[in-house]
Amino acid sequence: TCVFVLSFEQPVQLFGCAQSFSMAAPWLSTNRLSQTKFYLAPRNNPFNVISELSIEPGWGGTPIISASPCRPNSDNPRACTSVISWQNAPQDSCTWVQTGSEPQLFACGLVNDSAIAPWVSWQNTSSARFFLADMDDPKKVYASTTSTPDTSQLKPTLAASQCKPNAGNPSLCSTTISWKDAPPDACLFVKSTAKRTSLGCGGSFGSTTADWVNSSNPGAVQFVLASKVNPDIVYASVSAAP
Repeated sequence: TCVFVLSFEQPVQLFGCAQSFSMAAPWLSTNRLSQTKFYLAPRNNPFNVISELSIEPGWGGTPIISASPCRPNSDNPRACTSVISWQNAPQDSCTWVQTGSEPQLFACGLVNDSAIAPWVSWQNTSSARFFLADMDDPKKVYASTTSTPDTSQLKPTLAASQCKPNAGNPSLCSTTISWKDAPPDACLFVKSTAKRTSLGCGGSFGSTTADWVNSSNPGAVQFVLASKVNPDIVYASVSAAP
């Protein structure tokens, strides 16, 4: 009589043969642990099961999942990076992410583990929901979380290049407006007299060209990096230089 092991990942394997013995199994996967079984059977007929036992998880506690503040990426102005960590993950569970109508598998690992998500939207970090759930049924949720933008190190800046006269129309000049460390809700506005017009939103850094500035007085046009929700909240401003 021998002990055999049958798991989700492997076919029937011989575990050990002796009248009485004990042996460690340090290779058990926390995922699909319930589908791993040890059983007694004749060595020459492993499918003639005499007795069997299943493995119970040796951990407990409330499942926890968290997301670190999302830091803006240096190579993608519309994305940020968050570290997703979980503890006390139930057996046969994985971490999922949902950014649209259907959840996607994010990571399957240890009971306590973490994984990096470098593609979270900088303008809407809460659009990515991370959750611990059954690996076969994502509707069976144990814990969930979303990230928040990390604005603690941001120092928004706005710069304008020298306004150069246009070749086809010298009465107008062109200037390039560049910004860095823009908060998630920031938009670029142009202000002339009391009127303020949006030139676009999005991205922790970027640039755009304004080729319609009056060459005779480029400093009269002010570019403002401000909140989309409340443009009176100004992060930085600059005027074009002649």
